[in-house]
Amino acid sequence: MFQKRIDLNLLNLMEQRYDKKISRREFVRYAALLGASVAGAYGMVGLSAPKNAYAAGKKAERGGTLKIITSIQKATHPARFFLMSISNIFRNVAEYLTWTDKDNITHPYLLENWKASLDLKTWTLNLKKGIRFNNGDELTVDDVIFSLKQWLDKDVGSSILGLMGGYLSPSGIERSGKYQVKLHLKHPEIAVPEHLFHYPALILNHKTFEGDFIKAPHGTGPYVMEMYREGELCRLTRRPDENPYWQNGADGKPLPYMDGMEFIDMGSVDFYISGLYNGKADMADPAGPGSIEIYKALKNDPRFKIKQIPSARTHILNMRADLKPWNDNRVRMALKLCQRREKLLALVYSNQGLFMSPRPIRNTAKNRFLGIILKKQSIFWEKPGMGTGWMSI
Repeated sequence: MFQKRIDLNLLNLMEQRYDKKISRREFVRYAALLGASVAGAYGMVGLSAPKNAYAAGKKAERGGTLKIITSIQKATHPARFFLMSISNIFRNVAEYLTWTDKDNITHPYLLENWKASLDLKTWTLNLKKGIRFNNGDELTVDDVIFSLKQWLDKDVGSSILGLMGGYLSPSGIERSGKYQVKLHLKHPEIAVPEHLFHYPALILNHKTFEGDFIKAPHGTGPYVMEMYREGELCRLTRRPDENPYWQNGADGKPLPYMDGMEFIDMGSVDFYISGLYNGKADMADPAGPGSIEIYKALKNDPRFKIKQIPSARTHILNMRADLKPWNDNRVRMALKLCQRREKLLALVYSNQGLFMSPRPIRNTAKNRFLGIILKKQSIFWEKPGMGTGWMSI
């Protein structure tokens, strides 16, 4: 009966694709969100699922410690993380239920799979079996439920609450087995699997976590956290052979390939650059505008390789809509429409960026179309004491 419901969801999706109401990429994304395997979703539209090509033609080598210059921020409860850069460290120790790839397709990670009801209000999440935390405890649905309730607890101050709290409450979480949990939503939501990959949504050990991950850094990831000193250093080492990581590498042995990772806080951007020049680090992740200064300093040096990776990271100019003149939507639109984005990208970011829809959301065909329309529009505004005029692109 449940499988028929899934089939009906996919059938409706296939009809939309047949009528060309959605693109092939949108079909694959939504089919995966509904619980179809990624390979199956691609196959439904006549495509082969992309394959990873890491170190193609090369034998995997083990050993070594990667040293990264970055900011070591204060961190206690993962659900309160406010910067992606913080999670970039912790996700090597703790992990997510799902992961979303560069093509915006969501895959199971700690989950084996999931299923959605026809009305998208009941989600059944099935956990992988045999996964252990780095302290030896087995991962079970109790850890998932504990983590979910932490995310939804107002007293925790979770940054996930605003994302998921509108459609899920703690009372809507049902334990239906040692490795299965059901989410009963307040209203339909198709993006649940994507939300489980929100960067603060790390799965915690319900037996040992008491509010500060640094004090009990028990996760299911490939590394163990040996040291975390705010503003100084974070040192990670690979899990011991007697309690190996649950995933294997290309050589058939448990990951990770490296012996460890060190994240070093060097303060200002100048020290980031000097740290790279003098060999104190292998790479830098400034996680902010400082990356442009590093790029300018290293772009013409043959000793360094600049790797460009498109992402959804944005930098936004915010306007106080509760204060004059920004409380007038016409003024806000005027500022929006008079921007020369090409020149801004060249001057501020040395052309190292991509043009997206003029709004802080991921790009879609619909949003691109809206952006094209807006670029051809003009807006007329009039404000007492400010004069009257046209603001055009």
